[in-house]
Amino acid sequence: MALRGYDLLRGERELLRGGASCAKFLKLGPKYMAKQSLAQRIGRRGQRWFESQLPDNWLVQEPRNNDDASIDYTVTIADGSRMSGLHFRVQVRAKQRFVSKDDKLICAGVKRSSAQDWIIGPVPTLLVLYDCSADIGFCAWANSLVAEQQSIVQGQSATVTIRVPTNRPLHPDVWDELASDLLSINEIFFHSTIHWLRQHLILSAIRELAEA
Repeated sequence: MALRGYDLLRGERELLRGGASCAKFLKLGPKYMAKQSLAQRIGRRGQRWFESQLPDNWLVQEPRNNDDASIDYTVTIADGSRMSGLHFRVQVRAKQRFVSKDDKLICAGVKRSSAQDWIIGPVPTLLVLYDCSADIGFCAWANSLVAEQQSIVQGQSATVTIRVPTNRPLHPDVWDELASDLLSINEIFFHSTIHWLRQHLILSAIRELAEA
């Protein structure tokens, strides 16, 4: 009986100790709870808004590498048309209110390395700016922006300012336009690649003849 009483007493102490630890955890818990900054909340709101604008038969996928901050999505057209299978990358930039000047939105503080990533490779990148206060977004192809503003990728500063025209708001009718753009971009890339291959093969043949 004494042993049993000892076990019960020890059990009560353990419960009390556990209760104290739990109370301590609950008291300190809020310090360790996940908390988003205002900029993060605005950014996530912009991403959700963009996702809601996509056609039902366009597929959206987040990059597997979560550290790739320069790209938010890869979007693939899957509507059964001749554009079906074409895909592009998306970067969404959201602010409470964008400053506008000369019919262009000013997007400051963009990492130059991110802007350079947008134009690398055969898959084009669509830059989307979402204005929370007006609940509206505008878009432009990154390669077109760089062609007009070469300082985006040239220079030594860590960040750049990009000016995005407001002539293409993101609305239901814009997706057909973007699909046509995407088809043209892919055709240009295809013909450029074929041209390069032909030139490469011709030069290789000339070298072989010269060495023979």
